[in-house]
Amino acid sequence: MRTAVLLGLLTGCSDYKFTAKEFGSLAIDPPAIETEAACGFTEHTVSLQSVGEFAVKVRSLSVRGIGWTILDAPSLPVTLEPGRSVEVVLVGSEGDATLEVASDDPDGLLRRVPLVGTPNEAPQIVWVSPSPDAVLEAGTTLSVEVVDSDGSTDGLVVDWHSSVDGPAGLAYVEADGSSSIEWAASAPGDHLLTATVTDSCGAPATATLGVCQQDGYVSDSLDLTSWELSGDARYDETDGWVELTDATDRFQLGSAFQTTTTRGNDVKLTFSFFVSGGTGADGFALTALDMDRATGYVAQAGGCLGYGGGGLCGAFDPLFGWNVEIDTFYNADLDPTAQDHLSFHFDGDVAGYEAWAELPEMEDGSWHDMTVEVAAPRVTISIDGVPYIDEDIEGHYDFPAEVGFTASTGGETNFHLIDGLRVIEQVCDEE
Repeated sequence: MRTAVLLGLLTGCSDYKFTAKEFGSLAIDPPAIETEAACGFTEHTVSLQSVGEFAVKVRSLSVRGIGWTILDAPSLPVTLEPGRSVEVVLVGSEGDATLEVASDDPDGLLRRVPLVGTPNEAPQIVWVSPSPDAVLEAGTTLSVEVVDSDGSTDGLVVDWHSSVDGPAGLAYVEADGSSSIEWAASAPGDHLLTATVTDSCGAPATATLGVCQQDGYVSDSLDLTSWELSGDARYDETDGWVELTDATDRFQLGSAFQTTTTRGNDVKLTFSFFVSGGTGADGFALTALDMDRATGYVAQAGGCLGYGGGGLCGAFDPLFGWNVEIDTFYNADLDPTAQDHLSFHFDGDVAGYEAWAELPEMEDGSWHDMTVEVAAPRVTISIDGVPYIDEDIEGHYDFPAEVGFTASTGGETNFHLIDGLRVIEQVCDEE
């Protein structure tokens, strides 16, 4: 009897059908949010979508942590039919938090979306050139390198500043992180240079550097009115150089002086010259003109090269001060050699050379670089990196000077061109 009852119960149970509630699947995109170099508040959207065969009910949304909050979300609870989605708008800044999504999705009744806001770090800026405690000549390139924490330097600007001159300029940071400007101090001596860059979050970075700026100027950066031109000389605005004589006519004389004053006893001059293109004559001279005694900017032509006067150079007043000539035509009564030569003189005394040296052919159709350095009484002169005069020469150097050039031709012709004049008055101690 008991067996029959038990069989009856088992048979009844086998006819009973249990139907469990079917649940859908919830997809969350993106599964995590991370903001690098976070500053201010930025918006981020999270999509909730039903991707299963059945609806999903989203019961609640909440943010736990710091720096993040929900800006906009659907009214809850919300049922998402298959394929339907809703968006949750978050705003975040610095800090770590979690978006918690509660639903009836059996794959996860409580889903978590990590929210990470990595704090912004100030950029890094380091000097590339010049080196610390460097002695700078006029017209020096200042250069730094910038690295930003987000790996991009787009739109960043370096603000350059001198402790003496004040603002020195602005320059964009290039894609490789470099930034540079050309700088010539208006006041010589010691300067503390500061380069500052501020990133898009307003975080600044600063690098400082102590230097000493020599006095002087770069002629190319000066206004044309600073050139005193005489005779056949002209400023070639197209090519940016000074033409003392051209190669078309004989018996020319040209003079070009910078009216910016320096001192004649402690100065360094660099420039480029061209003496070719004609039939071959006569040469040019560089003069540090003594403005306490000057009577003009040009003297006798021909073999006197526009700076010589008196004696064999006639009744003209010479260009007082000290003179350096590049002579490419032999005048037996004036020159120590028939070769192209370099010589140093005082007060336009062409025949009274204090020091001289033979040169290789200068009329070779090429530009040549020349450096003249006077640390009285030491005189050092080089051409194309080769020293030709390096000795003590006693004489009068201590005077206010205007630096310039003269050139002349006689029965033969030549271009005499000067470019890139740089004048440095030594006010810094170089070790």
